[in-house]
Amino acid sequence: MLRGLPRSFWVLWSSTVILVAGGLGYPMMSLYVGDHLGYSVAFAGLVVTAIGLGALLASAPVGALSDRYGRRWVLFGGQTMAAAGMCVLALWPSQPGLLIGAFLYGFGGWGVRPVRMAMVADLVPPADRVRAYNLEYWAVNIGFAVSAALGGFLAEYSFSLVFLINAATLLTAALWVCFEVPETRPEPEESTVEASALTVLADRAFLAFVLLAAVIELVQLTAFVVLPLAVTEQGLTPHDYGLVLSLNGVTIVLVQPVLSRLVEHRAPQRVLALGALLMGVGMSGNLLATGLLGFCLAGFVWTIGEILLASMTGAVIAGLAPPHLRGRYQGVFWMAPTAATLLAPLLSGVLTQRAGTDAVWWACLLDGVLVAAGLLAMGARLRPRRLELSAAETR
Repeated sequence: MLRGLPRSFWVLWSSTVILVAGGLGYPMMSLYVGDHLGYSVAFAGLVVTAIGLGALLASAPVGALSDRYGRRWVLFGGQTMAAAGMCVLALWPSQPGLLIGAFLYGFGGWGVRPVRMAMVADLVPPADRVRAYNLEYWAVNIGFAVSAALGGFLAEYSFSLVFLINAATLLTAALWVCFEVPETRPEPEESTVEASALTVLADRAFLAFVLLAAVIELVQLTAFVVLPLAVTEQGLTPHDYGLVLSLNGVTIVLVQPVLSRLVEHRAPQRVLALGALLMGVGMSGNLLATGLLGFCLAGFVWTIGEILLASMTGAVIAGLAPPHLRGRYQGVFWMAPTAATLLAPLLSGVLTQRAGTDAVWWACLLDGVLVAAGLLAMGARLRPRRLELSAAETR
């Protein structure tokens, strides 16, 4: 799984580990705003929402800028903005300061995700992209395992230190890429330049895929919104909920390298459909859970679904996008999970209040089945449309 990929990809991969491992601020945000600074729970939620809003507004324009001006310095500019946001959060803890800092972090830090995903496709030839995107997702989860543990430890000493370290790692990761990875943006052919602006919005197959991705993301996010309530309803503790989530991370780190090799050359619509179905079935498995073991078993099933979805999504987008529009395609796509992040608490909260947590799990099952059917119906439209050389092959 680790052989045959260019050095520039491994620089990008290592920068992802640095970036996410040093991403100490976001997991601690609600605790910092609510408990440490003493603001209300509602205001803490508003600060977190500001991060998502910044990311939502940034994704498409930042992706377009990377197509026009190049990947590296757009990435550097975004992560520098995010680092500035972290410094504002640490040094200006008033309500305006917290909202401004959170928005800058979301716009710059989360907003450059499409650029990083486009760079993977730029650097890696089509035959290796499923493997490369799996490794990138693996890097995210390795980094998150570090940040979750380290952030809580450092927060006991100084929340300001948490955010300042986060700022330093944002800049370190950006500089590492800028100075070690050559510019990867493909040059457009003359015949495609004029049509590039509206190509993404005219691509019906791609937009249908984005919609299906947004729906299944809503299902996945219930693990962070409704699952804690379901666990405590069964008489379990927040610590037990933490164990269920830790199983998710451990499963991804241990199972993904093996599972990705098994599906690497499979039809993408079938792998994605199976992932969506397992996501829905796993979430609905919480209906039958009566103790910690039951929630862990359900969590294992939806985690396998998550791995299957992650294993193909990036490569599918890269295959659908014209090489010179990868940033735009990734930018539009990343609006889907970001919008779902904003909508999931509202939708699942309303449904839970009106019909209880069981209704949410039934809705997850229905969503998983419908998304799986939609992906299978798309069929060959999810296969790569063209063969092209990666940046590494053209040098």
